[in-house]
Amino acid sequence: MFQRNIFSLDIGSQNTKIVIGKHQKNKLYIDRAIIVDTPLHCIEDGNIVDKLRLSQEIKNTLGINSIKTRDATCTTNSTTIINREITIPKAEDSELETMVNFEIQQYLPIIMEDYLIQYKVLETIQDDNFENSLNKLKVLVVVYPKHMAEGYFETLKAADLKPSVLDVNFNSINKLLKNDIEINGEKHTINKQLPL
Repeated sequence: MFQRNIFSLDIGSQNTKIVIGKHQKNKLYIDRAIIVDTPLHCIEDGNIVDKLRLSQEIKNTLGINSIKTRDATCTTNSTTIINREITIPKAEDSELETMVNFEIQQYLPIIMEDYLIQYKVLETIQDDNFENSLNKLKVLVVVYPKHMAEGYFETLKAADLKPSVLDVNFNSINKLLKNDIEINGEKHTINKQLPL
């Protein structure tokens, strides 16, 4: 059986997209899809600048459309969200976060405390440049401004929602399209994974 209803928002500077549905493994059932105008000047490059007005608009949209689901996932996009593929020596899971943080500091001149760092191991690769070929990890790292994440959290809370996931658009799309999927009973075959 399908899990409980999921509620997903994509809040853009021009439009806010809302999808309500259910999922189980490679099956997705979309019950409703709604697009409303995002109030002017509420979002600038993915950053919420008017939380009160935006949360009120979301609340009104939920009321008008009789949406009762409260657990919300949100996807965003911004030029201030940085994603990089890096290569690090293969290590224990407990050491990965430290290695990723160290490596990302070498690439980006940022104050680490101002950002949320998330990573995903993409693959193990073998470096044959050494005598005893060394295994390395290719890792996708997303560097997300903390103040921006807090803005989405506060806005969704103010709209009487329970924020559960904040993701970036490219990652959400990649997760959806990386396997064959059935949407509302129609099978969709993906020939190849989207590039990250």
